[in-house]
Order: sequence, then structure tokens, then C-alpha cells
Amino acid sequence: MKCLVLLFICIIGAAAFISNEGEKGKARMRIPRQILIGMTARFTELVNKVIKSCKDNGLSDEDSQKLEITFKNMTTCFSKKQLFLLSKDDFIKNIVDCSVKAKDEARKCLPDEQKWFPRFALELAKSMVNFMYDDQKILQAEIPICMIRFEDFDVQLSYMQCLLDAKGPQSINQEDNGGIPQSKKEFCRKFLSSALCFDQTLKANCEMSPSLVKFINDFVKAKEKPCNDETEDNFSY
Repeated sequence: MKCLVLLFICIIGAAAFISNEGEKGKARMRIPRQILIGMTARFTELVNKVIKSCKDNGLSDEDSQKLEITFKNMTTCFSKKQLFLLSKDDFIKNIVDCSVKAKDEARKCLPDEQKWFPRFALELAKSMVNFMYDDQKILQAEIPICMIRFEDFDVQLSYMQCLLDAKGPQSINQEDNGGIPQSKKEFCRKFLSSALCFDQTLKANCEMSPSLVKFINDFVKAKEKPCNDETEDNFSY
């Protein structure tokens, strides 16, 4: 799978810390904007999937509109705090506080086999924020330059093909139908496979340094963490 719900919040405000000198500066400015646009689009797509699943499960049109407003209020709440301007703990606390109502309302209206999803999304967001704070210097100094290679059409094509291969035809059809996977285990199997595509693309197209190797390893671990949570598959609580 591609970027997951709530991951876009990990990039909000990052551009405030990016210099604007020469080609490297331009790259540093482009990458956060591109990521933010992509993450926001993915977030909107996945919110629509949650709402569709709730409607399919009997949620009325009126309540669906209320749920959509709740998600919009959540994103507004997120945007009031900028990544790296707060301490890591304070930024994560803001994520948790802003998402309480949306998470709880989504969990109530989703079918039983999908109730795991809202809490998982929150845990994944928290894990990614931890990762980005811990690897902040690498993210801002080395990754933007490396990511210039991702603008090459052949590199993009190879990366997208890797994502499609990781999904498999069955999951592609499921996503096209607006479905949320029926279990955390099913989701993580595809999600972690797609995370390795980023790993492989960086290694194939960027000059590897010890810090980039650390970044890649930390990135994969951050995505693995909520998947390896020993809590029950449905995150019952």
C-alpha cells in the first residue's frame, strides 16, 4: 500500500526548516511540499474509504456528513501545530488529542472486522513522528538530495511497479472497491512489503552513507512497530 491515513501529519511544517540556497535548497523545498501534497491526497482518499465503509454498514447520510466534518475538524486541529516546532512528546500529544473524536466515531460505525483500523492508524502516525524526530537531521540534510533521483521517470516507474507488485491484484481490486482490509495482519502483510519498495529504490539510486542506511532501517522499523504490536488483532479496548 501507499502512504497511510494520518501519515501526512508527519510532514506538516517541515518546510519551515528547509534552507533555500542553490539546487540543494530547491530540492529541500520541493520534497516536503511534494510529500505533503501526496500525503494529504492519500489521507482524503482513505477518509472517504472509512466513510464509505460506515455507510455500507448502515450509517445514515446525515451521520456520514457529520463524520466527514469531524475528520475535517481533526485535520484543522493537526495543522495548528508544526512538526519540529514542538517537542516530540508535545507534537504526539497534539495528534492524540486532535484525533480522539474522529477515531472513536469511526470505530463505532465501522463493521466489526474493520474496527482495528482507526487505532492502528493513530499508532502508525505516532511511530512515524518518533522516527522523523529521531532522524530529523538526516531527513533535512541528506534525504532531499537523494530524493532528486525520484524525479526521474524511470525511477518513478520502477518504484510504482514495486508498489503494484507488493499490493498484488487481489488487494488492488479491494482498494478500488473502497474496502479497508479485514484484519491488521492482512493489511500489514501488504503494507510492509510496500515499505520495502522505498528502501530498495533509495539503495538503488542514492549514494549510501552510514546515516542513509540508518534512515532506511529506522523507516522500516517505524512502519513495523504498530504491525508488531502484541495487542489483539482488532485492537480491542
